[in-house]
Amino acid sequence: MPKIARKLAAKRSAARHAEARGRGLGANRLGALPEWNLKDLYSGLDDPAIKRDLDRADTDCLAFEEAYKGKLAAMAAAPDGGAQLAEAVKRYEAIDDLMGRIGSYAGLVHAGDTIDPARTKFYGDVQERMTAASTHLLFFTLELNRIDDAVLERAMSGPAADPALDHYRPWLEDVRRYKPYQLEDRVEQLFHEKSVTGYSAWNRQFDATIANLRFKVGGKSLAIEPTLNLLVDRAGEKRKAAAEAIQALAATAGGVPLVLAVPAPGRWLAAAAEQAGSDPGPADSGRTETAAMYVADMLRTFGSLGVDALLLDEGSASQSGLIHPEAYRSVLNVADHYGWPVLIRTDVAAAWPHGGIEGVTAWLGPAPADVTSGRWGVVATAAFWDGDNPAPDAELVLVPVPAQADPEAVMKRVRALS
Repeated sequence: MPKIARKLAAKRSAARHAEARGRGLGANRLGALPEWNLKDLYSGLDDPAIKRDLDRADTDCLAFEEAYKGKLAAMAAAPDGGAQLAEAVKRYEAIDDLMGRIGSYAGLVHAGDTIDPARTKFYGDVQERMTAASTHLLFFTLELNRIDDAVLERAMSGPAADPALDHYRPWLEDVRRYKPYQLEDRVEQLFHEKSVTGYSAWNRQFDATIANLRFKVGGKSLAIEPTLNLLVDRAGEKRKAAAEAIQALAATAGGVPLVLAVPAPGRWLAAAAEQAGSDPGPADSGRTETAAMYVADMLRTFGSLGVDALLLDEGSASQSGLIHPEAYRSVLNVADHYGWPVLIRTDVAAAWPHGGIEGVTAWLGPAPADVTSGRWGVVATAAFWDGDNPAPDAELVLVPVPAQADPEAVMKRVRALS
């Protein structure tokens, strides 16, 4: 749910900022630093009220879906539509407050010690439960956005309007701002369900990785916050020691580039249709362009994770089934913002079927197109492991490693390729 996600993200950010600020001032000089007092929410990780509220959220979300799904348009058009919609929004608000309470507690507890396994597990478990529960609420804002503007306005301010609904006008207007970018319900649900194992999982991994970093400064092992604060210390020798510690750790990270591989936006739509048990139909640049906006928004979560390049995987789409990359412009713009070269991989279509595209660094296909433009590379087939080398004039070669491949055989072929 967008509101819960924004609330949780803001509080987590505040928690990390307060923690970093406290460490930077020096715990030894200040004594015992303050910690979050969360007892107004729950008494601890084992508080029975947490399970009670999670179970209540499950029940309330299911009951809400049964009461209102598929009925909002008819309710809004009814003579007492304002009163009916107001009651629905009130119930939605109550569930949102309940889940916000649970999510805020989980986020703040985790922010207090991101390397504590118990807190990390608790935080992940709560996120998973809330995502599963809120799936039953996803329809609400989607259906609200399908109500005609005139019908909704009449329910808020017409002759039979209900003042209670007009009270929620700012929230309703905020929800309806996203109406032009709304995907069909099954696609929205797919993105919602994948959030826990997608960008949320990466965020948790990033938090844990950063929290576990240790820098050797002046004979002491310091976390990242106090080390970074030493970079602005008055004493030059301390600034130098901190900089050298950071450089030393960075040198051990190695120089292997990290390429983020994701399905091309068109494949997200096909996957959503498949999960819903329906026919995805022919490729559609308009729907793909909308899906690309969501993919671009997801990619922003990787902006600070050290990604070196972005690979968009078209899978087994034929050349005629490929969407023109201009439909991916929002994705290409995000990649350009973070300085990521963009590679597009096709396992069937020849490289560069569309010629030069601004923002696309290179195409990777099973063979070069008849007329190439810009850089191109090949995706090696299974025959590569039997000694079949790719085209010698290819600038880039992508070699998928079979899951059951012998490591020694893999390294031998890689050495031969280099």
